[in-house]
Amino acid sequence: MLRSPRNTLVSIPQSLSEGTAPAVAAEELGALDGDLIRNDAKTGMPIGEQTIVHVSVRDQLGRPEKSALVEV
Repeated sequence: MLRSPRNTLVSIPQSLSEGTAPAVAAEELGALDGDLIRNDAKTGMPIGEQTIVHVSVRDQLGRPEKSALVEV
């Protein structure tokens, strides 16, 4: 409650591109496509610095949210 917005939220309508996001069929995904470190199309280690992110999504009462989707 201490970090909740003081004003009501502003609803912004979605653009056409946001509402019609590209759909990907399961057979189009490679074995490593869900891995942000390795690349299914290339071999070898990734170039650059690895960043480790830990995420915890909670509801207004601080309880863990079971069905949250976090996009990076």
